[in-house]
Amino acid sequence: MATAAHTILAPAVQTADCITVPQPANDTAPCWTTDRRARAILASMATQPPAGQWNRTRYGYDREEFWSFVGFRVECLEAIRSAYGHAALLHMDHTGESEAFHAFCRSVTVTAAIDGIIATAGQEG
Repeated sequence: MATAAHTILAPAVQTADCITVPQPANDTAPCWTTDRRARAILASMATQPPAGQWNRTRYGYDREEFWSFVGFRVECLEAIRSAYGHAALLHMDHTGESEAFHAFCRSVTVTAAIDGIIATAGQEG
């Protein structure tokens, strides 16, 4: 996993500077996909989609197979999304307002965001 994903596009910007939870927190809280770093990475995926792999897990007699995207850009998006979730969780712990955290939980996943970008790029081309 990338440990400093937030530095790939803007090394001088710290993650905490880019992640703020509005006061009061509500469902209009910014989604992680509005972050300029995430937008830049997602835009690059429109022209060069990331690689993917099939994952297989086994639990006793059950078997699960799922597709996931892999690579540094995907890890960067996961780190950005996790940072937003962490900020929303801290906000909930400090203020008791859970709306921002619930909005984060309902936000798009990294895989769904990448799928949407690839689908949109395919329709335009």
